[in-house]
Amino acid sequence: MGRRGRTPAGAERACVQPALIVAGSTLDALLAEASGWEGAFPGGVAVGEPLLSSARDLRDVARAIAEAHPVRPGRALVLVGHGATGGANQPYLALLDELRAQGRADCFLGLLDGAPGIDEVTGGIKAAGLGTATLVPLMLTAGSHVARQLADGAPDGWQAQLRAAGVEADLDMRGLGSLPAIRTVFLNHARAALRP
Repeated sequence: MGRRGRTPAGAERACVQPALIVAGSTLDALLAEASGWEGAFPGGVAVGEPLLSSARDLRDVARAIAEAHPVRPGRALVLVGHGATGGANQPYLALLDELRAQGRADCFLGLLDGAPGIDEVTGGIKAAGLGTATLVPLMLTAGSHVARQLADGAPDGWQAQLRAAGVEADLDMRGLGSLPAIRTVFLNHARAALRP
């Protein structure tokens, strides 16, 4: 954004839209950084909300996921998120509740940091009598976490652990950011942040 204390050429106001799924320590750090830029813009610095910030977001995101991943008989859809510290995992759980409310009993949620973890997911899939699963990153991009913690090549990855437990698993490498409806949610958050 240019040097602190100096307004970038002609900019009256700035908007920072976090590319985050939930609020947590990363958002706290971003808010602290953004507050340091307040004096550089006459109209201030607006900060948008993370992806899962309201009941409407939950509905829109659940609908986007359901459309991108239709029901496949006998197959579980396992959404795997980073997870967050400080009790910020509640929106992930609320998203699963929303998917189930929309009729998606085949959906399961796992978090790399926090609960439910791989053991709870595996138990849920088996209790539901499902023998196959598709892992889907509940992340904007399918980056290093997917390669290190989900993909088949990682010996302790989720895909390998599911297979070891008798659940045949594949991996969808598309991050949420590839879905137009998800990008729309972020744009709406930025627009809302910029409203006077």
